Amino acid sequence: MPKILSIEDKLLKNLPAAETAGRLMSLPAPKRLAALLEREDAEAVVAALPEPDFHLFVKELGADSAAPLLAMARPEQFTHLIDVDCWQGDELLAGKTLAWCEAMIAANEVKLLNWLYQVDFEFLVILCKRWIVRVETIEDEEDYQEESDVLPRLTIDNQYYFATRYPTHEPLLKYILGFLFENHHDFYLALLQQVRSGLDMETAELAYRFHRGRLADHAIPDIEEAAAIYHPLSAHRINRDKTILAPREEDAAPPAFALAVVRRRDLLGAALARITDPAGQATLRQELAALANKVLIADRLDHDDPANLHRAADKAAAMVNLGLELFGGDDEAHGAETLRQVYLENLFRLAHRHLAALTGRLRVIIDNELPRCWPAGLNLVDEPWQETINLLAAKTPIIMRPQSNGPTEEDFIRSRADLERAGRIIDILAPLPALLGQCRELCREDWEQLAARLSRKGQIHTLNDITLGSLLFTGAANELWAGSFEISALPLPLWGDIAPLLAPEAMTKAVAARLRTMLAGNALLADAEEYLRPLLDRYRREMAQRTELPDPRLMPFFLFTEAAS
Repeated sequence: MPKILSIEDKLLKNLPAAETAGRLMSLPAPKRLAALLEREDAEAVVAALPEPDFHLFVKELGADSAAPLLAMARPEQFTHLIDVDCWQGDELLAGKTLAWCEAMIAANEVKLLNWLYQVDFEFLVILCKRWIVRVETIEDEEDYQEESDVLPRLTIDNQYYFATRYPTHEPLLKYILGFLFENHHDFYLALLQQVRSGLDMETAELAYRFHRGRLADHAIPDIEEAAAIYHPLSAHRINRDKTILAPREEDAAPPAFALAVVRRRDLLGAALARITDPAGQATLRQELAALANKVLIADRLDHDDPANLHRAADKAAAMVNLGLELFGGDDEAHGAETLRQVYLENLFRLAHRHLAALTGRLRVIIDNELPRCWPAGLNLVDEPWQETINLLAAKTPIIMRPQSNGPTEEDFIRSRADLERAGRIIDILAPLPALLGQCRELCREDWEQLAARLSRKGQIHTLNDITLGSLLFTGAANELWAGSFEISALPLPLWGDIAPLLAPEAMTKAVAARLRTMLAGNALLADAEEYLRPLLDRYRREMAQRTELPDPRLMPFFLFTEAAS
């Protein structure tokens, strides 16, 4: 039965190689590879892949599964793979480099040889210096007879003898040196002589400089340049002065990996769809890729995991989308015009300014106000708010986004609506210090003393387990049982008498009344009521299902003590 192709599959089979290369990056890596290999001009499509896209493609597949891709690689693509994957700062990681060379030679040895023709001399010197332990040379047969017992055992030409740090890669070393010996004899001699006696620091500095230059050509900055994206920028300081240059024939195609993660339903996605001229599209693709690289480096994400580059690209898109809304509203046509006129990095920095102000408010509460009045700090916050606050307090603020077809999921703040929702969550947290101060006045002992008397037969055992909700619920339980709203652990021996009095309706009224007393005339009352609403809802659900005396070990709402009164 013939395979039924989707419209997208048909496009990928019939588009010119260059257009196919750009579209491929929007597919999952395995499907991307399958679509590539179905084309007769697969090698032309691979050749059209920008180096950053090729690198991400290979990393997503892994060295073994990427063999078909490596077999069609251009030397520049393989060099970029080494540049990104095999350098740690100014240090070349020889083991990783050799592993990729092994993968390349297994996929297509001609491609590795083509790469050797083009790679810079200083790089090979540094690689061989990290690979070869020592190099010895002899001048004639008489010297060999005298020194054969102490010479390293490996040789290509019976003149230079060497040993390696990586015995498993010895066949690869002999293959590379043998190829150079047979095809570039002068190059071979210069390489071995440099490895034997060259100044390591000077050669390494040159190799690193060339490496950094190649990365800069692909908009991959150093840490200082990358960190500049987090310099806040006000809207009134943003100019509409972006220069869009028409792409030249000799220019490399801009990478598509960052554009592939842009959500079409977002303002950024809708505005991008309105930009159809090649110059505008190429500029925006390059800007998005550059931003993703800066996020990856500035956030110190591990380059070895391709998921981190996807995350960096998604964060870059989210921040630009937020900046686009903040700068010019949510009109798609106006957004497209802004993308043509304003550098995306400036939109990113504008969004960061607003996020920094948001998280600054949050940090004042959780770093200063709560610790002053509660020894366990943020542990005081009840769920679901604690998880929400922890996500917002992360280095990159995260929100929980409801999904139409399933549970909520973590996501970046992407829009003004998200920003407002996050601000509302911080508003709801604001009353906690004041409420805790009121609770302290209603407790006859220190917090540590209260925690020391907690029973192991309850669910709350230590100070770290106590939340604001459990303090207020315990106080309300005391009021319903003993007639006084007091923060004092409930006596376990009397739990059978207390529990029947704690019906959801009675507890809701007691908590609400005490809340109004605590914050009478305070503008924070509405926020406090919203904070407690999910706790009261949970209490109603759990208590409604109980037909017997609730087990204290399953009650997260109350503090218990072994004392009888």
